[in-house]
Amino acid sequence: MSAPRLLILGLKWPPETFIMRLIDGLARRELDVTVAVDERPTAGPALPPNVRLVRLPGVVGRRLRRSPLTGGYDALYFPWNTSAIVYQSLLDEAPSVISCRGSQINVAPHNPERAALREGLALTFGKATAVHCVSQQIRDEAARYGLDPRKAVVIRPAVDPNLFRPALPPPSERGSDVPRPLGEG
Repeated sequence: MSAPRLLILGLKWPPETFIMRLIDGLARRELDVTVAVDERPTAGPALPPNVRLVRLPGVVGRRLRRSPLTGGYDALYFPWNTSAIVYQSLLDEAPSVISCRGSQINVAPHNPERAALREGLALTFGKATAVHCVSQQIRDEAARYGLDPRKAVVIRPAVDPNLFRPALPPPSERGSDVPRPLGEG
């Protein structure tokens, strides 16, 4: 049986650190990952062997000139609501997951100049198989724009305290102002 094929759409390259960590994690789980970028990629991190980087074809209106799905992907992932809106014609081609984060739900839909985004949210939420929200508040706000809460899964961002620690001076140079975590969990 071949590895599941995932197409991640609408990124700039190199992506944000948290997106790159997601791509690495999917690759370690032996998914066959294709990352489709909007613009010509600039130098970035080395890709794991089962991850490919491709450039998306141009968009005419709200339709792609040609679909990157000719190879038959098992699932689509849109890390940003705006990517799902731009490439909404692909939502009919495979099961899909859209991530909802911050300003694309809390701020942009309230901007009169971003009416297309506001209108696109309901359409893409309706077509998505599942929607990842980074908080309960984002899920509730997205519901105002057409998200069926039964499709939503809240996965809160987190920091691995074993990986991300403030750099401490050597013990001989430490004073009483050494940063200390206030809590974890």
